[in-house]
Amino acid sequence: MHKISSFLNILIISLVVAIGGFFFYTKSEKEAQTAQQVQVNEMSSQDLDSIVNKHIKETADDVLRTKIMTEKSMLETRKKLAKLEQQRQIKKDKEDASVPLERQIRKESQRESDLTPADIINAKLNSKNQQDSMDEADKKEYARQWIANAREQGYLLELSEDLEVIKYTPIRKPSQQEDSAVSNPSD
Repeated sequence: MHKISSFLNILIISLVVAIGGFFFYTKSEKEAQTAQQVQVNEMSSQDLDSIVNKHIKETADDVLRTKIMTEKSMLETRKKLAKLEQQRQIKKDKEDASVPLERQIRKESQRESDLTPADIINAKLNSKNQQDSMDEADKKEYARQWIANAREQGYLLELSEDLEVIKYTPIRKPSQQEDSAVSNPSD
């Protein structure tokens, strides 16, 4: 009987120690979680503002870099097009020079020497108008891409006519998880 009694005493003491340890462990876990929540809650609005401002500055720098690269690329493309047009004109002039004038069959209005000054001015104005309309289309496309990139990064932008940011609003990014609902159930 003495052995059973001592065994039961040891079992009861072990059980009390285990239950006490379990309660101590859960209490320390709750205190750790509470401490983490206090740290998150103590983050001031200045900290949040500085984080947002840092992200906005980085985004603006990226946009500026993209704008500069786009403009540089457009300038290089225009230079290449002008050079190709010049080479085409030189090739055409060489071909015209290789054919004797008696053998050339052309309409008189096609010769540049036969054009009046008014025709030359009109042609240059038409070329300038086309270039301006292309530049305007390029600006609109650039603005559209800029707004789309900002939207992908979680911001809604409003731009002025000269492509300056008037207003920006952070937006919630959509969930990256797939929906669990079936959109097209099988029959």
